[in-house]
Amino acid sequence: MKAELICASIAILAIGCKPKTHPAEALRPQVEEFADRIETDLANGRIGVLDMHFDKAVFVSRVVDDQGWDNFLADNNLLTYKEEYKTNLTQTLTLGGLFLSGIDGSKYFAYDLAKIYRIDDRWHAVFRMYANDAINYHDLLLRIDEKKVWIEDVYIMAVGRELSKIMQESYIAGIPGQDSDTRKQDNLLLMRAKNLLDMEFYEDALATFDSISQTSKDQKALRLFKLQIRANIPNEAYVRELEIFEKDYPSDAGTVLLQIDKNFLYGNYPEVLKSLVQLEKLYGNDPVVDYLHANALNLLGKCAEASPYYETAVNTKPDWQEPFLNWVECRVKSRDYAGATELLTRYQAQYELTPVYVKYLFDKDPNFFLSKSYAAWEASFPGDDMPL
Repeated sequence: MKAELICASIAILAIGCKPKTHPAEALRPQVEEFADRIETDLANGRIGVLDMHFDKAVFVSRVVDDQGWDNFLADNNLLTYKEEYKTNLTQTLTLGGLFLSGIDGSKYFAYDLAKIYRIDDRWHAVFRMYANDAINYHDLLLRIDEKKVWIEDVYIMAVGRELSKIMQESYIAGIPGQDSDTRKQDNLLLMRAKNLLDMEFYEDALATFDSISQTSKDQKALRLFKLQIRANIPNEAYVRELEIFEKDYPSDAGTVLLQIDKNFLYGNYPEVLKSLVQLEKLYGNDPVVDYLHANALNLLGKCAEASPYYETAVNTKPDWQEPFLNWVECRVKSRDYAGATELLTRYQAQYELTPVYVKYLFDKDPNFFLSKSYAAWEASFPGDDMPL
């Protein structure tokens, strides 16, 4: 009997100490379904999916609702400014247009889930965007009701701020005051600089940006915009501005991305690898980081170490040709011609690589084409069937 009582007591304690599941955890399947839909629809070119889930009313309120500025507007009889701004923002803002405009259609694009997580009762979904050969992360703040999963705000890693806070700066800057004419002129110049950037007139875009007021230039978001322009003109001035930004915002999340860009430019590939490890700690492994990791090792002449990263990237993203081509190049540079032609055989059908195309891609390595391995691969194409 005594033993039975002890066992019963232990059982009761075990039940009593069982950790409670947070109520928000029950919503995880809805978040996962939402994330899958975002990935799938964007992969198929349906950019409207972001705005289908965008709670614009809540977002606009996050931009304009500020008690201090509300009091200022009331004291200066400017209450109509807030309502006009809200109306204009509600009518013109789209997440799809904001995030996906200016993307070079000739380059690989991906918008993939990096992770989902919960802070207290709020769910977040972090997506990695790879576009124009650059990487960025969007941390979506979500709200879930009986209808759907809603996006209320977005933390943009490359900027290190929430989208609502970035737009709030524009809202505040536009409040009528002594320098309202300067602000209007700055806004016009920024729009022109953005258009020139989209058209790839980089020098003109930079010159237009440089003509705005110093007050506007000093804003963090606009400093990042200037870096975005300068990234297309890689020179000493670009590197200096990168370093100044890093010093001004040493703990900024976006600084990691800037460091990757700078160190690739400098050829400081060990530092690139360190920054990529930081990204992996933040968001986990993904094929884009694997690709960048492989490129850094490749440029260090470490093809054997780079190969597993390239293989992960090409297996995970079979529609993305660059990792495969860089993998072949890596083996050609290291004189592993047998390994290079093995890859050509493996991916020839998928990418329709012909001997003519391969010679065009690797024309800087004539020894590769003189190798027995390449000759055997080329001979596998019947003469009459040789694609042109």
